[in-house]
Amino acid sequence: MIGAGTAGLAAGRRVMEAGRSVLVIEAADHVGGRCVTDMSLGTPFDRGGSWLHAATANPLTPWAERYGMTIHEDHFEPSRVWHGEEELSAEARLDFIEARDDAFAAMRRAGADGRDVPVATVLPDSPYRAALGHVAAWITGHDPEEISTLDESRFVEAEGDWLLNEGLGSLIARHGAGVPVRLSCPAGAIDYSGPAVAVATLAGTIRAPRAIVTVSTGLLAAGGIAFTPALPDWKARAIEELPLGLLNKVVLRFPGGLGDAGADQWLSYFPSEGEGMGLRANWLGGELTVCFLGGRFARDMELAGPGAATDFARQAVAAFFGPAEAGRMAAGDETRWLADPHTLGAYSGARPGRAEARADMARPLDDRVFFAGEACSIEWFATVAGAHLTGIAAAEAALASLD
Repeated sequence: MIGAGTAGLAAGRRVMEAGRSVLVIEAADHVGGRCVTDMSLGTPFDRGGSWLHAATANPLTPWAERYGMTIHEDHFEPSRVWHGEEELSAEARLDFIEARDDAFAAMRRAGADGRDVPVATVLPDSPYRAALGHVAAWITGHDPEEISTLDESRFVEAEGDWLLNEGLGSLIARHGAGVPVRLSCPAGAIDYSGPAVAVATLAGTIRAPRAIVTVSTGLLAAGGIAFTPALPDWKARAIEELPLGLLNKVVLRFPGGLGDAGADQWLSYFPSEGEGMGLRANWLGGELTVCFLGGRFARDMELAGPGAATDFARQAVAAFFGPAEAGRMAAGDETRWLADPHTLGAYSGARPGRAEARADMARPLDDRVFFAGEACSIEWFATVAGAHLTGIAAAEAALASLD
């Protein structure tokens, strides 16, 4: 297995269950990939994947329950919305929520009708149109001009978006415990031209009858792994047509909690057409406020350098709670997924007109090199569950090819 994220750990576990030997190599110094729980601010904080989306159907929910983890049933309704130069009234906030719901319903209708067009083309004509684009970017990681309605409409429909108090990354690490992983061991090249697959690493060449590649499309698109023979055109196109979007987080700690906000209070901040941030105050009733930036704006903030996104988050806090409250911030952190050399982004989205690329992304090379990860999933893309399920599917396909 190349990559000890959720997909690689799931694949490794499945191969072990079949009684076969396995080794997972990982370029980073930790397991989990884009799903890692951080304790540096004193409270579990997931730097990447956080939610058990579609929780009632999510394959990871039973494992969280089996391990006795604390499940928190979530909601995404903003209790306060700042738009332009002022906070919306209660009535206007409800209009905004209605426009948001209309936008996502229109997207799903377009996909259900087989229309593979940019999400931007189906957004309602509304005073909140630009803000709705930011909301779409928080969810998909892409701006609405860059993302396919057909792809988005295929996401599984089931109830529940749940959090784990201990962190989703903690669940992945626990579920993958026991899988043999070699950390700080990046794969530089994969040669599948001979009778065995040869994977070149800094520690030497590893040979095996089968390999499963679980790294991101961002890393593959950047040529992070060389293939011999070269990737066929259909695989190279699939990688190009499923680029990684960007969702970054800013984490702020306020001693005693943020202002008069309740636990897990959502706030939406859109001071101008080009700027948008979602804030979840007092995360799980604690002292952390977690802020979300997506798409082009997240990219602009990350490229502006460390601290730029934090400054914008302070601006949002000052707008809602006053500058004195913003000044109480005791510590903070930013994710910078675009700069992460092991991923080069957050999660995949299909370009308009290319929703079918996910099937080719999952398709193996000569029944010897298999692929897994959220980008390979048609119904669970962009999620930890998608990575988990495709890891199992790739392992089963690889095992079947050995029979």
